[in-house]
Amino acid sequence: MFDVTIYTDVRPDEALDGVGGFNFAAASDGVTAADRSFVAERMLHVVSSGWHVDHEELAHPSSCIYRTSAGKYFLSRGKSTGKTITRPRPGNQLTETILTSERNDFLPYRPAQLFAASRWSVDKVSTNVLDSWPTPLEIDPAYEPDALKEQLIDNSLLGPDFLPTFLTMIEQATSSPAKKLIIVHTSLETVMQYIALGSLFIDANRALDLSFHAFSNQPLSTVADIVGASPDFGATPSVHTGGAAFNVVDLISGETTSVEVTQSAAQQAKWFLDGDPLDALAAIDVARRWESVLGADAATHAAGIVSFGGAIGSSGARDRSAALRAVAGLSSSEMSDDLAMYADELLGVIVSGPPADEADVRLTANAIVQAHRADLDDVATGILLPTLEALAASPGLVPAWASAVDAWPAGWPPVQWDSDESRAHGQATQVAVARQARAEDLPAVLIAAHKFNLLAGADITPCLDTLADFWCRHPEHAQRRSELPYQSELGTRITSRLVSALGREEDWAIDALTAGAWDSLGASSPSQLGGWINAVSVGRIPLNHRAGEIAAQGARLPIESWHLALDGADIPADVEVVAEWVAAHPRVPADLSAWIVKGLNSSRERVADGLSAGWLINRMLADRALPEDRGLRTIFDDTVAIRQIYRHADESTAREGNPAMHDFADRVGPYVAFLIPEVGNLMVSAQDQRAVIRLERAVGHWAETCIDYALERIATDQGDAKAVMWALSLYESGTDRQHAAGRDYLVALGDSRDGRHRLESARRVLDPSWLPILDALLDDAKKGRLGRNLVRGGKRLFSKER
Repeated sequence: MFDVTIYTDVRPDEALDGVGGFNFAAASDGVTAADRSFVAERMLHVVSSGWHVDHEELAHPSSCIYRTSAGKYFLSRGKSTGKTITRPRPGNQLTETILTSERNDFLPYRPAQLFAASRWSVDKVSTNVLDSWPTPLEIDPAYEPDALKEQLIDNSLLGPDFLPTFLTMIEQATSSPAKKLIIVHTSLETVMQYIALGSLFIDANRALDLSFHAFSNQPLSTVADIVGASPDFGATPSVHTGGAAFNVVDLISGETTSVEVTQSAAQQAKWFLDGDPLDALAAIDVARRWESVLGADAATHAAGIVSFGGAIGSSGARDRSAALRAVAGLSSSEMSDDLAMYADELLGVIVSGPPADEADVRLTANAIVQAHRADLDDVATGILLPTLEALAASPGLVPAWASAVDAWPAGWPPVQWDSDESRAHGQATQVAVARQARAEDLPAVLIAAHKFNLLAGADITPCLDTLADFWCRHPEHAQRRSELPYQSELGTRITSRLVSALGREEDWAIDALTAGAWDSLGASSPSQLGGWINAVSVGRIPLNHRAGEIAAQGARLPIESWHLALDGADIPADVEVVAEWVAAHPRVPADLSAWIVKGLNSSRERVADGLSAGWLINRMLADRALPEDRGLRTIFDDTVAIRQIYRHADESTAREGNPAMHDFADRVGPYVAFLIPEVGNLMVSAQDQRAVIRLERAVGHWAETCIDYALERIATDQGDAKAVMWALSLYESGTDRQHAAGRDYLVALGDSRDGRHRLESARRVLDPSWLPILDALLDDAKKGRLGRNLVRGGKRLFSKER
């Protein structure tokens, strides 16, 4: 229902509010004060100043104005009526305005077509209260679409080439930013017919927002999307002067502003010219409605598909691309109802051919996900099935598919299929695609298949093997593993492969483990990988605290993980750490055995190193270590045999004949650094001089060092007096090397303050017979004390001295 107002010059008794002058003479009941205010400000016919000077007053061009305000729609028609009534002077006018807040009141027409509504009177009435206009309104048939086509296109001197240009200008007038359209003619009816024609090519909702004003005596300054200009008011804008501000259609000269015709305008003009106008306008209305989400060209192409089965002259590939864009765009907007309405037509084009290239694959993937998001799974699966078939036939497109589906968000519900049969077909095709996919594409392919609800019950064992191999070496791609339903199978496969690779000390596996890439797998209980991850953690503990943690973890740390748990450890510096490892893992793998042997061999030069290495050997033997390397087994076997011989030799040190000591000398040479205490003990205490000399030759330069160590042990265990007595005995009656070693030990004591204190304590309990020998030795040694201390300090830094 339209409300109506009439505005003109009235006497007080004619005015609605009793105020004479230009005022409302009549209005229907629904007109509000705000409505009257807007009409008075924006909708009135305006008489051009000075018109009466050179023209007949009633010959002034009439007007038609359409605007919107505050949710209401206003359409007015006005005319000049000569002189005013209250104070006669030129410039009187009468404006009749209709208004509504209901958009449907305009249907089935556009506002410009209602210029030709039969209810207009544009004249004074004898009452202040007007009847509202019931809808729908009847209009002059000349403003119906087929009549407009016949009058303005078919029989126009402008010809059919004019329509695409005109429609492009209409598009520009309704775009943002808008470009005003000015239509020049002397007939308001003609201008309104062109405005009506142009508005038919805009979707119904947008047409209600299209403002127009015809005629305006100031066309350039008038605020409206379309303005009618008459040469009766003077010079009109030229088709060559608009620039970016306005376009001009001069219906008198037949000229128009030059514009680049858009694809959408050209296509829509072709529909209108070549077919039934109503069918064409229905398709155009769809196109304009979709334009906001698809863009003008894509919307027109898609509208052609759903209206005519495709765009005239287009290829199947272009139609398919347009249909996919339509599915994606309509699904992701508030137009999913339109998609549901036209789904069959769009799917018919989409399934007519496979994806042509990578860009087409990406379009397809996006259309599927958007349809699913809009809860249109029948559309999503309708696109998916032929797509999977195409991918199975063209594996080269699978990488593009994987890239596209990999961007889909996690956590969305699985696709619902309309039948078990179609799902079974999709599942079989999906498996074929997955088995042909490259390893790097397989994660995305399978995750997408899970979202498509195509994995349950499918035999993809080879795919899981390939995927496990790929994720093992590329754990950075395994972050979305939780999106697949095969957690147990994949976890077992990945763990098995990782443990095998770690056992082979493959760098890629070790790097991934130490980077924490697989901590989540190790957290599952039970897990073979957990021990390896613990080994990494142990290997990060400072070495001076690591032995205790190894002992606490024990056999839970895999034997093969020794290189991780012992990371940074060295022999002889960290023998306690190594000993605890071997105690927890008595079976010593060949690689660990070889590493230990290398460390032992590097410990043969310095006394402290040799003692540490000897301690480690003893500890490993005590813990019943079982080396798999022949080198370490040989060291163990030889050490056990030599120690057995030593025990017999030690039992016979007081005898002049000590056969075991001779055997000991024959065997000990390669192991002297590890047996310093044993060698030193025999060289100090044995009475068999021949055996001593033989042992001296066997141990070479280590002889003096071993004797010095033995004397220090005696001092520690039995007291300084005992050690001094043994040193004096060697000095007085031993071999040359014993003599030298005894002298060096005593002189070294005398050269230091602490040593002199120890000598003084020893003197008090020594047999008096030894004192003259000791005093003479120390007196003689005083002369070179400074030099010896300097030399001794250097030896401690750079030689075998302790």
